[in-house]
Amino acid sequence: MRTVFSGLSELVIEDVVDGGDAVVVTARTRDVAVPCPVCAAPTAKVHGYHHRTVADVPVDARQVVVARAYADHSEHADHRADCYLCENERERSEDYARCWKCGVTFWDGRFDLIVHTPGYCFRLHPQPSGIEWSYLRGQDVRLVGTHYTIIGHVPADQAATDPTDLMPHLTLVRTDEGYEGEVSPFNPREWLEIHPASPAAS
Repeated sequence: MRTVFSGLSELVIEDVVDGGDAVVVTARTRDVAVPCPVCAAPTAKVHGYHHRTVADVPVDARQVVVARAYADHSEHADHRADCYLCENERERSEDYARCWKCGVTFWDGRFDLIVHTPGYCFRLHPQPSGIEWSYLRGQDVRLVGTHYTIIGHVPADQAATDPTDLMPHLTLVRTDEGYEGEVSPFNPREWLEIHPASPAAS
């Protein structure tokens, strides 16, 4: 394999599949630190995955497609047992229970893993899933965030939220100074504190 794919010597070849018109190679970069092109500081952080068609590594007169698996994997809304990258994430996160890098708990399984993105470790939604946010309809509310607070009224004439929805949204009519009357959707799960609090949380 090293001889056939010598043009990809800087990558670690993980799989090669005969795709008929093309040879599909799944590869990744080596687990070594390299200097940042801007500041020259060494880094081993993965910045992203990409789908590349390589023109200078022909095999058997067929096109070679590198990292096709990464492109397909990014389109998966749910876990797929036939995707080895899904399986790899599942195993490393202990069945989507926690981040293998920082240890944060994934209460919402694979959804949290996608939001959190190990390697970058983005903050998850502060509020848990499973709350019936419809109790906010018809209420004057105060939404407390990391850097600012929003005050407004949640109109009663809007559809009820689904407790199983991982990204619930309601409409808010703002009443805070300078924003009076501004209408915008909001996701209750994105706020550190919500007043009045959920009956389930009290």
